[in-house]
Amino acid sequence: MKENMTDTDWKTNVPKGIREIFELTVHLKGTLSGEHGIGWVQKEYMDIAFNRLHLQLMQDIKKYLTLKIL
Repeated sequence: MKENMTDTDWKTNVPKGIREIFELTVHLKGTLSGEHGIGWVQKEYMDIAFNRLHLQLMQDIKKYLTLKIL
């Protein structure tokens, strides 16, 4: 995929392209999750699909469940 792109172009342009794709995906009523849920790539773009309150709620649930398991 990278072909002749410089490392700098790769690091700056690819995230912009991914954000555009995910924004269009959500606009078309799609989701950011993949086959196994939210991955490392999607994690940085969660703000496209979820507002700050939703993200905080998910983080709180994860913390609560982590404490219950330990």
